[in-house]
Amino acid sequence: MKALAKKEPRTEHLPYFTPAVDIRDTEESVVVIAEIPGVPRDQIQVQIDKSLLTITASAAEDAGAYRTLVSERLPRRFKRTFRLNDAIDQENINAELNYGVLRLTLPKSERAKPKRIEIKTS
Repeated sequence: MKALAKKEPRTEHLPYFTPAVDIRDTEESVVVIAEIPGVPRDQIQVQIDKSLLTITASAAEDAGAYRTLVSERLPRRFKRTFRLNDAIDQENINAELNYGVLRLTLPKSERAKPKRIEIKTS
Protein backbone atom coordinates (compact mmCIF):
# COMPACT_ATOMS: atom_id res chain seq x y z
CA MET A 1 0.00 0.00 0.00
CA LYS A 2 1.35 3.38 -1.00
CA ALA A 3 2.06 5.74 1.88
CA LEU A 4 -0.48 8.52 2.16
CA ALA A 5 0.97 11.97 2.48
CA LYS A 6 -0.72 14.32 4.91
CA LYS A 7 -1.49 17.67 3.35
CA GLU A 8 -1.42 20.68 5.62
CA PRO A 9 -4.58 22.76 5.25
CA ARG A 10 -4.18 26.31 4.02
CA THR A 11 -6.78 28.35 5.85
CA GLU A 12 -5.88 31.75 4.37
CA HIS A 13 -7.72 30.88 1.13
CA LEU A 14 -10.75 29.23 2.68
CA PRO A 15 -14.04 31.12 2.72
CA TYR A 16 -15.57 32.37 5.95
CA PHE A 17 -18.67 30.63 7.20
CA THR A 18 -21.35 32.72 8.85
CA PRO A 19 -22.23 31.20 12.22
CA ALA A 20 -25.91 30.88 13.08
CA VAL A 21 -26.93 33.32 15.82
CA ASP A 22 -29.86 34.12 18.05
CA ILE A 23 -30.22 37.69 19.32
CA ARG A 24 -32.33 38.27 22.41
CA ASP A 25 -33.37 41.57 23.92
CA THR A 26 -33.96 42.03 27.65
CA GLU A 27 -34.48 45.14 29.75
CA GLU A 28 -30.85 45.01 30.88
CA SER A 29 -28.96 43.74 27.82
CA VAL A 30 -28.86 42.34 24.33
CA VAL A 31 -27.62 38.74 24.18
CA VAL A 32 -25.98 37.28 21.06
CA ILE A 33 -25.70 33.48 20.96
CA ALA A 34 -23.48 32.12 18.16
CA GLU A 35 -22.77 28.51 17.19
CA ILE A 36 -19.04 27.99 16.65
CA PRO A 37 -18.53 24.21 16.86
CA GLY A 38 -15.09 22.69 17.22
CA VAL A 39 -13.24 25.94 17.93
CA PRO A 40 -11.20 26.28 21.12
CA ARG A 41 -11.48 29.49 23.13
CA ASP A 42 -8.01 30.70 22.15
CA GLN A 43 -8.99 30.58 18.45
CA ILE A 44 -11.99 32.93 18.85
CA GLN A 45 -11.64 36.70 18.70
CA VAL A 46 -14.34 39.18 19.66
CA GLN A 47 -13.45 42.76 18.74
CA ILE A 48 -15.12 46.14 18.80
CA ASP A 49 -13.98 48.84 16.40
CA LYS A 50 -16.05 51.97 16.75
CA SER A 51 -19.59 50.65 16.39
CA LEU A 52 -18.75 47.27 14.79
CA LEU A 53 -18.70 44.09 16.85
CA THR A 54 -16.88 41.29 14.99
CA ILE A 55 -16.60 37.62 15.89
CA THR A 56 -13.89 35.66 14.05
CA ALA A 57 -12.79 32.08 14.69
CA SER A 58 -10.65 29.39 13.11
CA ALA A 59 -11.23 25.68 13.60
CA ALA A 60 -7.80 24.26 12.91
CA GLU A 61 -7.15 20.59 12.32
CA ASP A 62 -6.42 18.58 15.44
CA ALA A 63 -2.72 18.15 16.06
CA GLY A 64 -2.13 14.63 17.26
CA ALA A 65 0.14 11.66 17.07
CA TYR A 66 -1.66 10.05 14.15
CA ARG A 67 -1.54 9.78 10.41
CA THR A 68 -4.60 11.02 8.52
CA LEU A 69 -5.93 8.40 6.10
CA VAL A 70 -9.06 10.24 4.93
CA SER A 71 -10.02 13.83 5.58
CA GLU A 72 -13.39 15.09 4.36
CA ARG A 73 -13.77 17.97 6.80
CA LEU A 74 -12.11 21.20 5.80
CA PRO A 75 -10.72 23.57 8.39
CA ARG A 76 -13.32 26.27 8.93
CA ARG A 77 -13.14 29.98 9.46
CA PHE A 78 -16.10 31.81 10.96
CA LYS A 79 -16.87 35.50 10.80
CA ARG A 80 -19.87 37.59 11.78
CA THR A 81 -20.13 41.36 12.19
CA PHE A 82 -22.83 43.41 13.90
CA ARG A 83 -23.34 47.15 13.99
CA LEU A 84 -23.92 48.40 17.53
CA ASN A 85 -25.88 51.50 18.32
CA ASP A 86 -24.93 53.82 21.14
CA ALA A 87 -27.48 52.16 23.44
CA ILE A 88 -24.89 49.42 24.18
CA ASP A 89 -22.35 49.89 26.98
CA GLN A 90 -19.30 48.76 24.98
CA GLU A 91 -17.00 48.81 28.01
CA ASN A 92 -18.85 46.00 29.80
CA ILE A 93 -19.50 43.36 27.13
CA ASN A 94 -19.12 39.81 28.46
CA ALA A 95 -18.22 36.71 26.39
CA GLU A 96 -18.59 33.06 27.43
CA LEU A 97 -17.92 29.86 25.46
CA ASN A 98 -19.66 26.63 26.41
CA TYR A 99 -19.79 23.46 24.27
CA GLY A 100 -19.25 25.32 20.99
CA VAL A 101 -21.77 28.05 21.76
CA LEU A 102 -20.48 31.60 22.22
CA ARG A 103 -22.69 33.84 24.34
CA LEU A 104 -22.09 37.59 24.26
CA THR A 105 -23.93 39.75 26.76
CA LEU A 106 -24.08 43.37 25.62
CA PRO A 107 -25.36 45.48 28.51
CA LYS A 108 -27.51 48.47 27.68
CA SER A 109 -26.35 51.89 28.75
CA GLU A 110 -28.39 53.49 31.52
CA ARG A 111 -30.03 55.94 29.13
CA ALA A 112 -31.21 53.07 26.89
CA LYS A 113 -32.95 51.12 29.66
CA PRO A 114 -36.71 51.51 30.03
CA LYS A 115 -37.75 54.07 32.60
CA ARG A 116 -41.03 54.62 34.30
CA ILE A 117 -42.25 58.19 34.15
CA GLU A 118 -44.00 59.40 37.26
CA ILE A 119 -47.31 61.12 36.66
CA LYS A 120 -47.90 64.15 38.84
CA THR A 121 -51.23 65.57 39.80
CA SER A 122 -51.95 69.22 40.30
